[in-house]
Amino acid sequence: HEGTLVIEGETMEEALRHHREASICGIKNHLNKLQKSLEAKRNSYKVVDARNKACFTEELPANKEDDEPQLLGEVMEAVTYIADMHVNAPNSSLEQH
Repeated sequence: HEGTLVIEGETMEEALRHHREASICGIKNHLNKLQKSLEAKRNSYKVVDARNKACFTEELPANKEDDEPQLLGEVMEAVTYIADMHVNAPNSSLEQH
């Protein structure tokens, strides 16, 4: 098994350091994907809430801005991100990210 970890001319200590660095990088990437997925989920709830409120009132109060276009843009970014995740890791589910 040592041959799979150690690159030719590399000491075992160097190989372990490279493996540890790669693992840390993978964990950071996974955490970033989880954070983006959570943000997308939060934004989707905001859109649903905005649509539910719109069902009860035809016009927004004078002191309220319509933030649905911005929220929709954020949701579309999240959808694009999730689609990219599936292209890069097609066998994994959103829950795994």
